[in-house]
Amino acid sequence: MLLHTLAVALCCAAEIVWPLEQHSGAARPEEFALKSFAAPGQNVPALIDRQYRPEWDMNEQSWTLTGTFCTAANGGATQYLVGNRSQLSGYTGWNLLLRNGKLQLMVIRDKQTGKTLTSAARYDDRSEHRFELSYRPGQVRLRVDGSDILESAVPRTGVDERRLFAVGSLSENNKALLPFSGTLRDFRLTTGAPPAADAAKLDPELRANDSASRKEQQPWIDVLEACPGIVRGRGWGDAVEYRRFPERMAAKVRSEVWALSTHSAGLYLHFKLTGARPLGIRWTLTSNNYLPHMSPIGVNGLDVYTRVDGEWQWLTTGRPSRLEAVNVQEKLLYTPPDRTAEYMIYLPLYTGVRKLELLLPEGVMPEPVAPTGDPLVFYGTSITHGCSASRPGMTYPAILGRRLDLPVINLGFSGNGTMDPEFAKILAEIPASAYIIDCLPNMTKMPGDEVIRRARHLVTELRRRRPDTPIVLVEDRPYANSRYRREPRIQPHWESFRKFFDELRKEGFDRLYYVRGENLIGRDNEATVDGSHPTDLGMSRYADALEPVLKEALQRKQ
Repeated sequence: MLLHTLAVALCCAAEIVWPLEQHSGAARPEEFALKSFAAPGQNVPALIDRQYRPEWDMNEQSWTLTGTFCTAANGGATQYLVGNRSQLSGYTGWNLLLRNGKLQLMVIRDKQTGKTLTSAARYDDRSEHRFELSYRPGQVRLRVDGSDILESAVPRTGVDERRLFAVGSLSENNKALLPFSGTLRDFRLTTGAPPAADAAKLDPELRANDSASRKEQQPWIDVLEACPGIVRGRGWGDAVEYRRFPERMAAKVRSEVWALSTHSAGLYLHFKLTGARPLGIRWTLTSNNYLPHMSPIGVNGLDVYTRVDGEWQWLTTGRPSRLEAVNVQEKLLYTPPDRTAEYMIYLPLYTGVRKLELLLPEGVMPEPVAPTGDPLVFYGTSITHGCSASRPGMTYPAILGRRLDLPVINLGFSGNGTMDPEFAKILAEIPASAYIIDCLPNMTKMPGDEVIRRARHLVTELRRRRPDTPIVLVEDRPYANSRYRREPRIQPHWESFRKFFDELRKEGFDRLYYVRGENLIGRDNEATVDGSHPTDLGMSRYADALEPVLKEALQRKQ
């Protein structure tokens, strides 16, 4: 196992981040499964900063330290999480320990002046816990899993250049003392002024879902067991769980594509309820993911629409908790008691769903809604996948599905929509109203002739296997800020892709359509989160560009 020495930035940096291990190909590369903190062939702990950092002491500098821990040891073992006390400094300074299963914060100035704070709760339950330790001059606060655990005045520790900041092991005589047994990850220390006020505390409307406080009053209904017919967005009858591919596809696609296919992007529940009144929902995630350019609702949450006077309208969202994999909203929506209402609930975009459960009045079950036609099948990149929609229902495939009143299959794979040869057969397995191919954003670094070779194979095979189904080719969008990056708005493969389309038409390919890229996100630079990935505005503009083309294709197909 490869151990990394402590990554130390300059003293003036406002934020320090420690990736505690790099697992090649692992889902969470920051995770460090700690067996020992001694590096191979050495007797010194692996994650110790050998340079004294006065701003990380408890004196005049404010700072906040966050991280996640999960202990594998039970009972009386004392384990060191983090701090700068060391044998060299006479054990003055501060540290955070697990002792007898409880968190203990020690702040020691000298033999006569110090303070020890111990949590009431135990954390040796082999579960993962997220902590936040904040220091303001003379005051500390410790939060665990979003709740305040300890808050107290503490003495300033003074200056001692022999203190060594360490993660996971105390240093004594150049040996690891009190090593942590379990998992540590995502350690981040931010120095400087206190963070802005926690708006979620001041405004109840902004609070995350608080699953732990819920009390169950009725049994939950497992959707896959009790009403699997309401699960939509899976293109294969042999698909299981809330994944986009059936198990047999694992051997047919690249490992990256298979891993991304476990995300529930594009999956949704479509059902009717009659006189049910409140409906609750509980969704269990395979992981609680974080993406810096997406909202938590888009990544981990739910999005609810209802049909009113024949039109789909947004209704509410399922807000995920900050840390937990299990999320509950007991009053997600209300169905009027005197009529039947139709709903769609879109599932998270950038994580998987392990389980979905509904809470309904006794004797009430959701009714499946018959599909209005064959699905629109989208194959593409992170933009198709859903980045960076704020809600799962705001991806451009979902928007088009509602506008055209058709089911949708979303086969967007972040960074991996590259017209792989096997996808011609994979897509053709799905009877579709239309196939929409939007892969160019992931193919800009490929040679032009390779792009055309892959595109020709995909289109030719799709047409051979599905001769009557429209195929829509979508160009790459321009980067919103390209002019300021001294780059042309024209993307590398626009010209060759247009020539390729013209060649296909001359060769007699019918029911073939093309969407140019210039106006996919508009020209005002307002429609992306990072110059590349569309916001909700950008997603709406994508849908605006594709809608007339799809309407024409579907009308001609009839």
